[in-house]
Amino acid sequence: MKLLPAELKAFLEAEDQPISDTHTPDWLRSEFRDYIWVVGYRKEFRLVNGAEKGGVVLRWNKGLPGGRWNDEANAKILTQCKRVTISAHEGAMALLGNSLRNIQGFHIYLHWFVEFLLLRYGSSFQSVGFEIADSDDIADFLAGYERGGVTETSQMIRRWEEYLSSKGLDPDDVTSVKAYLGLSLAFDKRGKVSSYFVSEALGISAARSGQLGPFNEYLMRYVDGSESRDAIKKMSRTAGLSRWAIILSKALAWVPDLSDTDLANVDEISLAVTVFRNETNERTITLPEAVASELIRECCKWILEVYPDIVKFYTAIVSNITTSENESASTLTKKILAAEAEVALTPILAGVVDKWRRLLASNPDYAPINSRMTRVFILFRLHLAVSFVIVGLLGCCRKQEVLDISTVDDILPNRKINVELRKTGFDGARRTMEKPVPQIAMDCISSLEKIKSILEKISPIEDPQVRSKAFYNLNMKGMCVLPRSAVDVYLEELCMVLDLRDAEGNCWALRSHQLRRYFAMSFFHGGESENSLAALSWFMGHEDVEATWRYIKESMTGKEITATEAAFAKSVIYSPDQEDNVRSLRSVVLRHFGCESLSMLTEDEVQIYLEMLAEKGAYSARPIQIKCGNNKVFTVLITILENIAGA
Repeated sequence: MKLLPAELKAFLEAEDQPISDTHTPDWLRSEFRDYIWVVGYRKEFRLVNGAEKGGVVLRWNKGLPGGRWNDEANAKILTQCKRVTISAHEGAMALLGNSLRNIQGFHIYLHWFVEFLLLRYGSSFQSVGFEIADSDDIADFLAGYERGGVTETSQMIRRWEEYLSSKGLDPDDVTSVKAYLGLSLAFDKRGKVSSYFVSEALGISAARSGQLGPFNEYLMRYVDGSESRDAIKKMSRTAGLSRWAIILSKALAWVPDLSDTDLANVDEISLAVTVFRNETNERTITLPEAVASELIRECCKWILEVYPDIVKFYTAIVSNITTSENESASTLTKKILAAEAEVALTPILAGVVDKWRRLLASNPDYAPINSRMTRVFILFRLHLAVSFVIVGLLGCCRKQEVLDISTVDDILPNRKINVELRKTGFDGARRTMEKPVPQIAMDCISSLEKIKSILEKISPIEDPQVRSKAFYNLNMKGMCVLPRSAVDVYLEELCMVLDLRDAEGNCWALRSHQLRRYFAMSFFHGGESENSLAALSWFMGHEDVEATWRYIKESMTGKEITATEAAFAKSVIYSPDQEDNVRSLRSVVLRHFGCESLSMLTEDEVQIYLEMLAEKGAYSARPIQIKCGNNKVFTVLITILENIAGA
């Protein structure tokens, strides 16, 4: 008997062992009892000058109603939450694909749910923990989130009004409350209720303000005098939160003393959240053809015409700057500004910088950035955005896949790059794929490496991850890891400078996922055959063509879907397939045209008739992939939806 593969053996061993009270996984860089956890995710976690970098921080001292997570009264809750977080990302759960990359999101949702249960059960929840909750609580939690987000699940408006009542104020008397807030210095420079005042009043973190959109709108009554609260109710998507609820249930099932709780009944929890799992019918926006064409044209023009001037400018800056060891970032910035005063910009670069400053000057959110932004930084941000557009679009890559490209290991001969695919692989390991890309994408990666080598002379690289990654960031502290959150900001700035506008004349706010979607839709529709779906599926790194078809359908109109399904059906009825539904559809087509063989018909005639049948809802045709050992067979599943014998 052959030995089991190491991965499968590890999976079976992990599945057979519940998470014990004393188990501390190797990815936890802190002690179990600590209130601040540092989670290290494989190669992202590293030491830079003795400081830990790349780890995810989980805070177990966040504010909760009446106190904090780490208060003595919440000791039981805290221990259970820590154990369930480990359970959700360790052993069989991790091997089944629940990546550590998602642990911060899991922790945030857990905090919201604990807050919800504390508000509902109070000291009873503190005494027994998750044992008190059941599927109804999960359903009510998701329903509340759907109605009004975290504002609703945390009952933030009620808590605010209780605070006002404790001060002897009528919450509905806006004038009196506004006067009290004025005397309490509660308003910030913009005339809005300060998040710091709210945090002190309600015992929450000021940083939570970003999660409380409807509550922030409610507080506007003290600015514009609005009396109604009805307008603040906004529908929030709950698909992600419902998936979290199922993971929570599975994790509880692996924790001793919690496996018998109602929340650990995975089947019941799955049933309770079913209604919340469907995403809205709102389709992800696809780049309009006019916007995409202009974007691609201008980005290619940038690499050919603007980038060479940037290299010359940076080289001149380096030659006009002097640095010394251990100087502060502010000193270095001053020296860059002094060097910029000595180096003239070419007309092209001067136009770009002036346009960036002019456009962003009118945006108050950019005012702090604009005031201290050097020309070196401005040009870098725009060049990084251009390079991301070209590599992300032409490589059909997700955001993180682009950010993970390494200049050392991932640049291959024959214009190929190694891409670590997300959402694939076993035991959290991401499958690597060699993707062919045009030469201009390779040139973008090379350009970033060239700029890095120039800037390193004034800003030495201390972080090895910055040295190895193709995409990195530049700020007043020097070169550093590029945060995911910065990418869309830089893309939006690029759109403003390139003056990309939609059909209504509004500036287009480009998002990274739109690049991948545009490639997919262009590839699929440009192929003019359903056979392009299999090639697209491979290029996108999907496990099977069904995932690709769902992705493509999301951005298609009903007419386009009908035409494509007709093309699928046409391909299968022309094939030797003798499955019952295929033979039935084939006979309907032959009977309609009065022929004995499809060879007597043109494919266009068949296509038009099949589209008509699809519009009537007579059948559906979708691609599926049959897996047999190491072989995969692409085929089309025909489903007869109504009696078409007399069609």
